[in-house]
Amino acid sequence: MERAFCSSYNHVQLLRAQGVSTVGSYEPIEVSEYGNDELLQCLKYYNHKGLFSRDFNHQQTFQEIAYLTDRRPLLVQKMCLPF
Repeated sequence: MERAFCSSYNHVQLLRAQGVSTVGSYEPIEVSEYGNDELLQCLKYYNHKGLFSRDFNHQQTFQEIAYLTDRRPLLVQKMCLPF
């Protein structure tokens, strides 16, 4: 969506009244930080899907992404996924 479409990316702004009534109640859930094993498995999955270059180094990439994102799932996704 283009930024001009709405002033906020809040679900109410995106879905509008008709969409909110169709979807029903919305309650955000808290997702805790990845553990070391979870983050490593996530990075291996992204590598398997071809999102990293051929010279992918699990340990170095793990350390860099863990430091930059503090192992928060949304930040890991934003940093690794191309879109």
